[in-house]
This record gives sequence, C-alpha cells and structure tokens, in this order.
Amino acid sequence: MKTLGILFAVGVTSCTQLSTENRDKAYVVYLPDTIASQHTLAPFTLGPQTLTTLTDASQMKGQYFQIRQGGALHIQDMHGSLIASDKYTNHKPPAVRYTLRDGIIVPSDYNTLMFFSAFYGFEKNFTNLDTNTGISKEDFHNWIGNVQIIFEPSLLFENPTLFINSIEKINAAYAPGQKQFILYQRSSLEAVPLASNLQVISHEFAHAVFEYTFFKKHYNPEGRYEQEETIRGINEGYADFASFVATGRTAITSASIPIFTGQRDIKTVNYTFQTLLQDGNTPNPTCAGEFYCYGSLFANALYQWSISQGLNPYDPNQRGHFGSIVTAALLKTQDFLTQRLEDLDFSNTPPQTTYNPKANSPMLAAFFHAFLQALSHAQSVSLCPFLQNNFGSDFLQTDTVATRCH
Repeated sequence: MKTLGILFAVGVTSCTQLSTENRDKAYVVYLPDTIASQHTLAPFTLGPQTLTTLTDASQMKGQYFQIRQGGALHIQDMHGSLIASDKYTNHKPPAVRYTLRDGIIVPSDYNTLMFFSAFYGFEKNFTNLDTNTGISKEDFHNWIGNVQIIFEPSLLFENPTLFINSIEKINAAYAPGQKQFILYQRSSLEAVPLASNLQVISHEFAHAVFEYTFFKKHYNPEGRYEQEETIRGINEGYADFASFVATGRTAITSASIPIFTGQRDIKTVNYTFQTLLQDGNTPNPTCAGEFYCYGSLFANALYQWSISQGLNPYDPNQRGHFGSIVTAALLKTQDFLTQRLEDLDFSNTPPQTTYNPKANSPMLAAFFHAFLQALSHAQSVSLCPFLQNNFGSDFLQTDTVATRCH
C-alpha cells in the first residue's frame, strides 16, 4: 500500500488544470479485471475509473448508493460482520475534498480517496449483479432501495458484552433489515485499506444478497434461522464464495491483512468438520473463527465443486455462472429447510445460538439436505462428494445421500 500512497500524493500535488466536465471519473483504489500474467490476477492499483451511477460527487450521492460519515449506530446484536441495528443517528454528509485535473476527480485527502473507492466497489457489485447472481438489478433495487454506506460511525451498544467482544474488530459489516453497509475505522494492520478492497466489499454486498434470497427479503433478528449459529456460518461462507465469484480471488482479506490469509482462503481450507468436533472448546482450536469455520468449509466445497465442473477461475463469466446456480438454490432453500425440520420433528426445538459443533450438527445437516434439494439432481450429485469431504461421509443423513447424492 506504500506504493499507492506515493502515487496518490503525486496525483494530488499535480492538480493544476481544473474542469467542470466528466465528474463521473475519479481516481480510486481498484482491483483490475485483467490477468497480470498467465494464471495470475492483477494486483490492486490506483487510477481513474468511471463511476456510472454517481449523481453528486460533492455529497457522494448516486443512483443506488449514498455515502454517510460519522454518526452513531445503535447496536442490538453483532455476529461476525452482521450487525443488528435499530437506528442510525446524528449522521452527516461526508467531508469530500477533491480537485479536478483534466476533468477527472482527484481526491485531496485519504478519506475522500476511500469514499470514491468504496463507491466504485459497491457500484461494481451492483452493475454485475445479474451476471454474478442471476438476480435482476431492478428487482434488487426495488427491494433494497437507495443504500447508505456509512464510514466510521460510533457504535453504541445496548449490551456491554457486545462492546467487549467487538473491540478487536477491524473489518467491514452489513446491517440486515436496515440494509446499511458499514466501513470501520482503518487499522494499522491494513495494507490495502478495507474500505477500498473489492474482495471485502463483495463479501459484505453478498450478505445483502443472502438476505434477499435465503431470508426471503425479510431479516428478523428474533427469527429462528437468523438466530441459528449454523445459518450465520453458512451466510459467511456464501459471502466468501460470492467474493470469489466477483473478483476471482479466494482469500478475501489477504490484500488488506496478510496475516489472516490462511484463515480465510476458501481454496485451501486445512481442516474438516470432524476436526472441529474433536477440538471442541480447546484453547487453541485448529480454526479459531467459530461459526466462520462452518462457512469456510461450505465455501471450499462450493469452490472445489465448481472447479471440478470445469470452471476456469480466471473467467468472470464462468464464475458468474456458478454464482448464479448457488444463488438460485438459496432462493428455494428456506422452504425446503422448513419442511425438513418438520419431517424430522425438529421445528419446535429452540435455535442453537452459540458455537458448538456437536449441537450445531443437526441444523447443518438439515440445511445441506434442503440446499441439495434446491439444486438440480445433477448439480446435487456432483456437489455431494465435496460436502462429504469437508463435513464427513456420515454427516448427511442416509436419506439425503440416497436421494440427492446418487
């Protein structure tokens, strides 16, 4: 990121020619679509990119997104990068500072560079929504409305325990229900800033897609599935896979926080669900991410399955094809899951709200039964071996294997 900082400084100091035209083009930190060399994707870079939906640069307003700065989010609950918030107060428009050079917006400070970079990242996800998920942009926008992207808000916790558990959080977040994206204060651990990291932005954007699909456009913090620890993990796993679909990269935090690469690379998960069962609550578990571990196993199974089906991971259209298959299945999974729980006489049992691999097993197995049912038979047969590799050959119930895996 030091190189980006040098380039940014040079760009700002050389802004001598100003224009009032083409304000939809701005310098941003972005992730090129191009392949840098054979089987190698290009790294993050700094340069001018077109913002096709930006309508007011001075206020960071766009056709689909609006950036806010500061204010206070009132937090009811927090699980990973999902926040339950009932209100956002004292917010204000962002302090945008830029000049124009040859008609191109050149940010004058770090925050403004992040505003434009984040806007570009979210816009890119929305622009590619049809390709990567099969969901109509118009339908999605009609549901989600004009979304707020909130920079560095204060977090007001109703429960002091939540504050203690969030002190070390350095990631971005999504507030389902409120449909807000939150970008936290920058960390000294960052290389590429999280606020400009398309991999991280794509992950958070995918949480909104999960709300639209599996949660059927309605997120209820008190709902059965919303409280299930396993579903939280599946949500994170889908978001990791969706980030791969959007960017072609499998380690979503590696560019920003390299020390976390091994923990969140869906290509090289080095444990299984049986490992989690054996670890239990040991002080130094193989995977320290708790419900994220379920998600990584799920995302890895999806990744390995798509590769086995001939996916060229460097081809965005092919990635979008598999992303659309998974997303289409999620649209139907909740109905099948509800029926599955009724068939197992499991629907009246209370949700498992904490990380406990043994206690979480029945819901995981039921979810996979429903998800496989939502796929075509050929798709479920080809995916089954990878779920069994990661979760154990005996993990899925006998009838699941008999009806969906053969």
